[in-house]
Amino acid sequence: MATVRKTVTFTEQQDKWIKAQIEAGEYTNDSEYLRNLVRQDQANKQSFYLYLK
Repeated sequence: MATVRKTVTFTEQQDKWIKAQIEAGEYTNDSEYLRNLVRQDQANKQSFYLYLK
């Protein structure tokens, strides 16, 4: 699967949160954390739309 580079801006507090997740061993880097958030959002929205049908 091809990848696309994005530039994202976060507040200092948000950046600290992301770094804390990585330091806790949950993720290996920022990109992995953000991709996981996107996957979770996709799954939640898909479940919601299926519920509406």
